[in-house]
Amino acid sequence: MNPDLEKLMNIQHLSDEIQRLKKRCDEIPGILLDFDRQLDSSQKKLDSIKSLIKDNEARIRKCEIAIQDARTQQGKYRTQLFKLKSNREYQALNSEITLLGEKISAFETEIIENMENNDSAQCARKQAEEHLKAEKIRIGEEKLKISSELSEEKRRLEDAQAAYERQRQEMDEEIISQFDRLVRKNGRAVSELHGKNCGNCYVKVRPQIAASVIGNTCLLNCDKCGVYLYSVEKSTE
Repeated sequence: MNPDLEKLMNIQHLSDEIQRLKKRCDEIPGILLDFDRQLDSSQKKLDSIKSLIKDNEARIRKCEIAIQDARTQQGKYRTQLFKLKSNREYQALNSEITLLGEKISAFETEIIENMENNDSAQCARKQAEEHLKAEKIRIGEEKLKISSELSEEKRRLEDAQAAYERQRQEMDEEIISQFDRLVRKNGRAVSELHGKNCGNCYVKVRPQIAASVIGNTCLLNCDKCGVYLYSVEKSTE
């Protein structure tokens, strides 16, 4: 293989690896943030259930106080009944006692409903707590794993960048300048020949160029996009 072509292929490989590593290093903080959002969502769900339970308990206490007040008032009215002299006053006060009884019944019904809601909420709370506990363990392990990956990818990136610079320094200045121009133009400077087509722009290259690329004995460029071409096919010559 032509030494310059081999170096260009290595430089292109390192450039691709650097871009891949940079992209991954940029992605990982977002993944870690997503893990935090998942935990936050599970915690908020649990907090919402706890808040519902608290509200139900508050409503139950409110109803219990209202029942107690109504029964106290009923007792007072019943005591007053024996002191009334007119039938009309008796009936009016007795109606108040009946009305208070209806309110007590409504409050008792509301208490039962809230207790039933609390039973369901307590089950949901238990499930949410178990889910959150499991999520903390799972996400903790995942975050540890991906944080370790980030450290390793950063190390690989530093190694690849150092190797990339070393390889560039070994190249002829004119060739490396052309390499940089092609990267600015195409995003890459070296590409594999796929059959008779350039692997970068996918345009069919001239037959004589395609034939010469096989064997990788010299530097050849695509007529369309200009990238340096190489082939993994073995020369039949």
